Amino acid sequence: MFTVNFACMRLQLRKPFQTLDKAYARQAVSGEKLDTFCRALAQLMLGVDEKETDEYQTALVARFLNDTFSAETYEVSTALGVDLIVCPNPEKAGNAGPSVVIETRKAFAGEMITPIKNNVKSLHELILYYFDAQEVDPTRNISQLIITDAYNWFIFDETDFRSQFYENPRLRKLYQLKRQHQKDNAFFYAETARILRELNTEIPVTYLNLREVADALKLPADQGNRVLIPVYKLLAPDHLLNSSATGKTNPVHPRFYDELLHIIGVQEAEEKSGKRLCRLPEKTRLPGSLIELVIERLVQENRLFAVPKPEQYGATESEQLINVALALAVNWLNRILFLKLAESQINRYRQGNQSVELLTGRSIETFSALDGLFSDVASNGKPWLPGWMSSLFGKTDLEQNTLSIRQLPNEAKLPLFAETVLTDSGRNIQSEQVPTLHYLLHFLDSYAFSVDTPALIELPGKPHINAAALLHCWDRLSACRRGMLPAPAVVTNYAVREAIRRAAISRFNEQFEWNCVDLAGVQERLTSSDLTRANDLIDSFRILDPAVGGGAFLSAALNELIVLKAELGILRDLTGRPVQSYGFAVIDNALLITTSDNEPFDYFLGDPNSSRFSGLEIQRIQETILREKQTLIANCLFGVDTDRLSVSLCRWRFAIDLLKSVYWSDLEASGNPALSRFGRSLEWNTKIGNALLSGFSFDFRVDSLKRPLRDTVQKAFKQYRTDAQSWKRGFDTDEGNRLELRMRAFRELLAQIALADQKDVVAIRKLEAKLAQAALTFDVVAQSMAQQKLTERLHQLKKAFENKQQLLSQAFEWRFEFPEVLDTDGNFVGFDVIVGCPPTAWHSTSGSEKGYYQKAFLNTYTAKANPYVLFVELGLRLLKADGQLAVVLPANWVKSGNSSKLRQWLKTKAIEQITDFADQMASNKNAVRPGVLIVRNAGSTGTFLATKIDTLSNTADVDSESITVFVDTLADKAWALSGNNAS
Repeated sequence: MFTVNFACMRLQLRKPFQTLDKAYARQAVSGEKLDTFCRALAQLMLGVDEKETDEYQTALVARFLNDTFSAETYEVSTALGVDLIVCPNPEKAGNAGPSVVIETRKAFAGEMITPIKNNVKSLHELILYYFDAQEVDPTRNISQLIITDAYNWFIFDETDFRSQFYENPRLRKLYQLKRQHQKDNAFFYAETARILRELNTEIPVTYLNLREVADALKLPADQGNRVLIPVYKLLAPDHLLNSSATGKTNPVHPRFYDELLHIIGVQEAEEKSGKRLCRLPEKTRLPGSLIELVIERLVQENRLFAVPKPEQYGATESEQLINVALALAVNWLNRILFLKLAESQINRYRQGNQSVELLTGRSIETFSALDGLFSDVASNGKPWLPGWMSSLFGKTDLEQNTLSIRQLPNEAKLPLFAETVLTDSGRNIQSEQVPTLHYLLHFLDSYAFSVDTPALIELPGKPHINAAALLHCWDRLSACRRGMLPAPAVVTNYAVREAIRRAAISRFNEQFEWNCVDLAGVQERLTSSDLTRANDLIDSFRILDPAVGGGAFLSAALNELIVLKAELGILRDLTGRPVQSYGFAVIDNALLITTSDNEPFDYFLGDPNSSRFSGLEIQRIQETILREKQTLIANCLFGVDTDRLSVSLCRWRFAIDLLKSVYWSDLEASGNPALSRFGRSLEWNTKIGNALLSGFSFDFRVDSLKRPLRDTVQKAFKQYRTDAQSWKRGFDTDEGNRLELRMRAFRELLAQIALADQKDVVAIRKLEAKLAQAALTFDVVAQSMAQQKLTERLHQLKKAFENKQQLLSQAFEWRFEFPEVLDTDGNFVGFDVIVGCPPTAWHSTSGSEKGYYQKAFLNTYTAKANPYVLFVELGLRLLKADGQLAVVLPANWVKSGNSSKLRQWLKTKAIEQITDFADQMASNKNAVRPGVLIVRNAGSTGTFLATKIDTLSNTADVDSESITVFVDTLADKAWALSGNNAS
């Protein structure tokens, strides 16, 4: 962004990329449509004649827009009082929608606005038109206002135009005077010019010089498209008419997702709480689908009994079969999809060298060959792949205990999906039944994959799938496992951003003994001598999602931490040199970097053999970002989930985050043990278990044990802490075996302590002693009655204990699992931030589970409580003092009877903000309107903010209104966050 300075009104000139919604800006465009735009642009440049009239220019601009977009949703027409009106074509759009107002001038006319001359008649006329339009029809929806002479385009967003001109008191008074006294337009223009001369403000406007853009038509395609595509998107209906859904819904490619479910063999079934991912009904099952092939093999080889803790996969054998099969199948799919992304990323970097092509139907003919490819990657057998990928392709415990993909039958066949992409891609597949592997690989080959690249052209018949779209598919898979839909990316980003920034202010104040109220204050206080300490402070953040799902919240946290470092000026490269003159933002759950020219930073590496390569600035930035991501993932981000599939998806999400930042030096370091085994951090920091179940209380102290057990545990804990660090750093095979043995021994020791410490065990032992004593009595009748009662009671206690032990076999021991949140003595310290979107409905709960929750969550549990209620209480327990919790809940939790006990308890806590996203997901009938609850782990402060957000962009900017709510005025039954409760 750059500003033209004037003594009066100034124009704040923006480039196209700055104006576009950032997620929309990075979407691929149709090559055919871009070609149409280029032809229309060339014709426009040829048609401009400086000697012609304004009317000629108006017709020329109208023809340019019609030639480019009319066949889509544009309707370009003339209207009284303005030169051109662009609005949605009712035959295409189906509704009136917003309109675009265009004021035209002939080329180089004196009345035409320019970057250095803005107080001119063309602007005055546009201001008058806007006033007239609002006076006649205040509800009229105008999205953009444009002044152009065909060469130069000045595009004002309606919101900015309204605030700067329509809401200006002097201009409003002038307009009323004109109407009341029937003054002519010349009078209005002259007076407007005088007012604007005295207006000391900056007016945001997108500026476009089409002559310069047209020069890009002469450049090679890869260079010219970087200029042409943002301009095409700027003038497209998606932007000008605000018809893009970007920023409101996650861009899941529905056709890709539906056919992927078909190949897996699952569906989204409707339930009361929403949609749930499940196996197809028996009559419609597809024997050749992945899940059915796996289930058949598991049954034939009786492999389910080899699975440790099968109860983690379901209460019944049927549930366990389905969930084990789904975990295996989706993990194999993740590997394939990840390699498709890696192929696209690496091929961009090879710069004309031989391209990498692994996963086409021509190169992989059997499941055994596919498994061999996985093994090659796991053993670093593909030198052009980053070394840290290897651990993601090695055999998982589940594969080792059950089966690998090579054991699936190659002869298996699957019917084509009703709306398969294969028939549209020109492939000659006539048979109704296609070999499953052949189908899967050709299905994926029908899409163009990319990680995160701007200015991409979508090939005809080959739809584009980028990393964001793929991750949203994973989010949906994970969320539907819980019977819900994923939170919109913008809501996720908002919750994570608020929590991290609030926690950061608190931590800086604590560590540096400051009293800053915002991050601007922190930035002002930081000096050059503080930078290393400040960077270490951020690296020591501990952020947790206790119901991690597909990992969207942790991914957003990863990117937000990098943005935070950049804003505070503590983002440094390996030499300590600062990363400056770059913009950082989280957009659609992705890290967006812009250059000093406000252009998107594109990961582009050039020739790795060049002697100049290692010194390139772009290489320095890529190395810095990859190192930061690896450090933050290993140090700061933790997740837990009961669902193995969700945990797997979370790990793959982190892998894609790293893949986005891969660079050649990383590829060439594939033999580096630390890089090769970086995936161990993904395994360590994201774990499987029921976050709500624990055998140890948070305040359990090792020093409360009696000797010699206490000494044994303390020694074992210190070793466990060291082993955990070694595990995350990487190790060779022999060391890995020793680490696994020691960590397994430590967990077995904990199990013994938990068993000995339980009151149930004490009660059983006492009862057994009584029963033995009763057997010694000489009163045979009394003995028999006493023994019978004691035996029955003992049986009940043992049965209850067995149920509890079975329940706790799924438990997650927060007290020990993550040494990163324990002090040197092994005491629980807690996390800095808790984020996430907890489950909204129970899948299934046993009587023993409900009994446990009733005792463990005294503050919030009721028989009708939703699981998210318990997760809020758990989250606050897991936080350190003054830590921040920010969770996405159904917006109606403030009124729902199922949450009444939670609301009552929260009145004693430091609620900081409750946000209601009024229109998010409103277009989806199955969606629940989301809200965000933000609580600091402290006692009540007596007030909090209630915020309603009507629109939320893909940036940090929000359109919101807030009120202060007084806690002591809140009713017990439901909270009305307005009126008498607020000010």
